[in-house]
Amino acid sequence: MIKSLSAKAVPLLACMFPILCLAYGNGYKLVPLILLLFSLPLLYKPNKAIFSKYSNYLIITFVGYFLVNVVSVLANGDHLSRIDGSSRFVFSIFVFIAILQYPPKFSWLKNSILVGSAIGGISALVCTFIYGDYRAFLGTQNDMFMKGFMPIQSGNMAMTFGLLSFCITIYHLKKQQYTFALLSSCAASLGVAGSYLSGTRGGWILFPIIVCYLVYINRINLKMSANPRRVLAILCLPLIVLITGLNTTAELKSNLNRIQEVASKVEEYSHKPTPSIEIVDAEGSVDVRLELWKDAFYTFIESPIFGVGYNERLALRAEWKSSGRIHLPERYNDTHAHNQFFEELALKGAIGLVVLFSVFFIPAFISFRLMKLKDEKTQLVAQCALVSIILMMGYCLTQAMFRHNSGAIFYPLLTVILLGFCLANTKAHDLEK
Repeated sequence: MIKSLSAKAVPLLACMFPILCLAYGNGYKLVPLILLLFSLPLLYKPNKAIFSKYSNYLIITFVGYFLVNVVSVLANGDHLSRIDGSSRFVFSIFVFIAILQYPPKFSWLKNSILVGSAIGGISALVCTFIYGDYRAFLGTQNDMFMKGFMPIQSGNMAMTFGLLSFCITIYHLKKQQYTFALLSSCAASLGVAGSYLSGTRGGWILFPIIVCYLVYINRINLKMSANPRRVLAILCLPLIVLITGLNTTAELKSNLNRIQEVASKVEEYSHKPTPSIEIVDAEGSVDVRLELWKDAFYTFIESPIFGVGYNERLALRAEWKSSGRIHLPERYNDTHAHNQFFEELALKGAIGLVVLFSVFFIPAFISFRLMKLKDEKTQLVAQCALVSIILMMGYCLTQAMFRHNSGAIFYPLLTVILLGFCLANTKAHDLEK
């Protein structure tokens, strides 16, 4: 009875995750918890046929990431709460095994991503134009809608859903389903606009590269379209119209300035031989990030193989400050490095960085393999998985995504949902070809 109920609930809940993720501030929390609870009964004596070497690769990778975090925390005498984020990777494995047995329908999964992208953009519009915040997802109000939003984390989620919707747009264009393609493009535009409204600059680092990549790998099918102009209009016009319209509003001028100032900030910083703490604090997030990255590098040098852990990192940071090697305002004394790669280097050394890379590269490798299959539905979802993985790597360049509950839930859960669908609908011998 319980197992039968779980079998029906898991596919539905997997599709609810993208939809509710940005519907309100804490939307990324509820569905994963319920999904995990319904996945547990399906762990009992699963059919061994659902596992392949690729599913095992993913499971081993996520478990390995968790174990390295556990060993680091225990070895350095840090508080056990420090393994909380990495534990989400283990919980996602339970969901992965459940989805391998009972994957969602293709139409459900595809449409849930589109709806999630549209909702992300609408939520950002509400934050900016109804709540009046200068950045979307600030979470300034303590009501049910706003509480739990964070501009960087939520803005990055919106970008992910937006570009996954762009993949779906190309899928419908290849099949010459122009009405669905236009709706998908509108959903993609809302998701990308949600990131734009959040003022999150790190989410745009890989945006042009991914868009060009998607157009390139699908170029043959897009060229075969009966009307190339229609294809171009569907792909580009909704986003151009939406972003142009937003930029005419007073609320958006501050966001445009934030994006334009990054290059000049880095240039100015590079010409400051000895910036003071007051200057760094006044200049804002770009200068602070650069100081935090310097701190992480100096800390890594102290223990390049195993890292120093959380407590020792704070002690060393105080030492770097007192010696004048870094100039960090007091309010950033106990913050993370605002770069997941530097964070791993400082806390867990080269071993931590290697394991972090495996969390990205192994799922990306699996996605590449799946994209070579003939089934168009599997190709699309595998392509979405690859885009999501690459985007997360870009986000991690300017934010320690896995130090936040949202990032530690979002990445592994979305990865297992997408790859779980693909592997569940793929015969093992097809992957061996």
